[in-house]
Amino acid sequence: MRFVINTTLVVLFSIASLAAAEVTTTPDGQLRLTASMGHSHNDYYQRQPLTLALDAEMLSIEADVFVRGDELFVAHDEHEIRSHRTLRRLYLDPLYTRFEQRGGKQTDAPFGGSVRPSGTPIVLMVDFKSEGSTTWPVLEQQLAQYPGMIRHVATHTDGSVSITPGPVIVAVSGKRPIEMMTNAVGRYSGIDGRFPDDLNSNRPAHLMPMVSCSFSTLSRKAGGNRVDNLRPVLNRFARATAEQGRLARVWGTPDNQSTWRLMRDARMQLINTDQPDKMKSFLE
Repeated sequence: MRFVINTTLVVLFSIASLAAAEVTTTPDGQLRLTASMGHSHNDYYQRQPLTLALDAEMLSIEADVFVRGDELFVAHDEHEIRSHRTLRRLYLDPLYTRFEQRGGKQTDAPFGGSVRPSGTPIVLMVDFKSEGSTTWPVLEQQLAQYPGMIRHVATHTDGSVSITPGPVIVAVSGKRPIEMMTNAVGRYSGIDGRFPDDLNSNRPAHLMPMVSCSFSTLSRKAGGNRVDNLRPVLNRFARATAEQGRLARVWGTPDNQSTWRLMRDARMQLINTDQPDKMKSFLE
């Protein structure tokens, strides 16, 4: 399969550094980290959604959404839906403001521009709480309204793939319309896969940039929560995901330094947390 990068500067690796970690991407859309970074779980519950996560140097930020008409409301449960808490208002609009303030689209910049001083991209994980077949088209329509900021992938009639870099990489989790997304000829978002089934699906990294697994599932595979049992299972998951140019994440983990250390030692690319500021201090 032939890949085309839509930028005037074609390089094998685009690099951005953040603290002790580096994030790189390749022409075929693989993502690679040199060290573990943070994932702001249910970020919308923070006192300052998005801002705290960016200041804490989280690579990945999670927002749960429900679709209502042509709008995406950020909430974990339906009773939490509020008219002013939309994906655009909490995340997309402020990210685009940052993107424009930092010069907008820059073909010679890592990831085609930036939304923070380090130039490191962010992965915006949008967790669908409503049905994917109705939620995803609305998400794609909204993402298209932020030119240059969102990574875009186009598949051409000859089978070639063009990837237009952007500093925001969107991954869909939850009720994912996998076949709809796989068959799309153009899309702004990719799939958050599941371990092990999706990891072995042969879907390219630009389509499936992340693979996640619950802590309980990995604990069962390890025969319990003993660190000595968990460590090799975590290592295999992180290594297999990294070899494919994807980001590995474990959800439902205890949110403490002992667990963070276990994940970091396993070279898990993304460490789940509800405490971005403390995670920043831990990773420094």
